[in-house]
Amino acid sequence: MDKQTTTSIDVGNLIGGVERFRNEGYRLVQIGCTKVGDLYEINYSFDKDYHFENIRITISGDTESPEYLRDVLERIHLRERDARPVRHPGPGHEY
Repeated sequence: MDKQTTTSIDVGNLIGGVERFRNEGYRLVQIGCTKVGDLYEINYSFDKDYHFENIRITISGDTESPEYLRDVLERIHLRERDARPVRHPGPGHEY
């Protein structure tokens, strides 16, 4: 596995950053949020061929996210979901 990189960006550049990863064939791995004092760090993690890239925004609690971010993230999720067949274990299988 390659070294991970994290790039901090402004919230106004978030859509462009997410779309860049989508267009380059990365998959969304995780979105995480951590409270740091009065601010929130939101990390978006992407993977392509075991190469991880992260983008981070730091916002206050009253910052509004771009309305169309949800659409972009849903497209990434749908692409990933459709690319992998879902296999369910047979009856009697314990998780």
